[in-house]
Amino acid sequence: MAAQGTRKVAAYFMRGVAVTSAASVAAIMTKMDLARDHPGENDANAELHHQGLQFKETAAAKCRSLWRSSLDKLAEVEARLFASAGVQTRSSFVPISFQNSQIYTVTLDPTEAPTTPSTSTAPLGQLTGTLASTDSTAEHPVVLVHGFGAGSAIWCANMAAITTRHIVHAIDLLGFGRSSRPKFSAKPEEAEQQMVDAIEEWRKQMGIQKMYLVGHSFGGYLSTSYALKYPERIEHLVLVDPWGYAEAEERQLSRRLTLIVGIISLFNPLTTLRVSGPFGPKLVKKARPDLGVRYPSENPDDIYEYIYRCNSQSPTGETAFKSMMAKLGWAKNPMLHRFPDMHEAVPVTFIHGGQSWISADPAYALKDQLPNNKINIHVGLKFSYIYS
Repeated sequence: MAAQGTRKVAAYFMRGVAVTSAASVAAIMTKMDLARDHPGENDANAELHHQGLQFKETAAAKCRSLWRSSLDKLAEVEARLFASAGVQTRSSFVPISFQNSQIYTVTLDPTEAPTTPSTSTAPLGQLTGTLASTDSTAEHPVVLVHGFGAGSAIWCANMAAITTRHIVHAIDLLGFGRSSRPKFSAKPEEAEQQMVDAIEEWRKQMGIQKMYLVGHSFGGYLSTSYALKYPERIEHLVLVDPWGYAEAEERQLSRRLTLIVGIISLFNPLTTLRVSGPFGPKLVKKARPDLGVRYPSENPDDIYEYIYRCNSQSPTGETAFKSMMAKLGWAKNPMLHRFPDMHEAVPVTFIHGGQSWISADPAYALKDQLPNNKINIHVGLKFSYIYS
């Protein structure tokens, strides 16, 4: 039923907006081509060419205006989520050289501002306990890397508890949230390394020597890749329901399902959400009604608007993720076969929710396979503040 409603919404916007706009553009471009092929033939051609240029300039201006408006609304709802969680943060856009991009960073420093943890009855979960139980001082910061389709505010309810011992930085991955949207390589291995190297350049710009790197879902996949390449920068790797570990299961699909999967694979995963326009937050709420409870706010719909706003921009990060993903959500280059190259000195903690769709089996398999590695596993948490 939800899928049918989604299709109707998408069809409405595609029919009423995209098709009409495409027809208008096609008509004007055809006239422009005629004017270009017959320059100076008459004043009418010159006027058509002028109209075409005006149309292109107006369309570009409207796109820039919509982009700024959406980013402003994303910033506003993000601020409300952090305020509701009782944390006072500072934010910055950290420049990196990759296509002159910027990585949006939210920082919570215990020496700068007091925090008031959320009053929700749901526990913070094993993440806070893992970081608080370490013997280290606050010498090394905690760096939080969100999952697919999310952003830094997803960690808002965890940050207050973590920051009692550490400075905390939550970043928006390149291509997501409020960070720049550069075009990544179409090759999955290259796109992955571009994202990983962006994190490394961000670390250098921040002046961080070592860090507790915490990655959730797709962020866990990239954090693992980072730790494999830069183990000397990792004090502790914490993976929360990490995506992309398991090897793809062989499944015999019906012809109908094979056709559906083939059609879906032509599009980015969140295309429907983007074309839904003002209905976007409602679609998120329909799919994940539990998030309003997990992220308490004065407006319970803030979390749904936040996720929608995170994904209403140019989907370059989403496209990169799609290139790394095989059919049915599996990773093309699963970490199960790559993790054995992890340096033995890097402590790794896997945290899996009791009701998560991501299996903990790969974590147990790696722990058995690598007895000399420092691997801890926590499974069975019913509640989590992390969007999964």
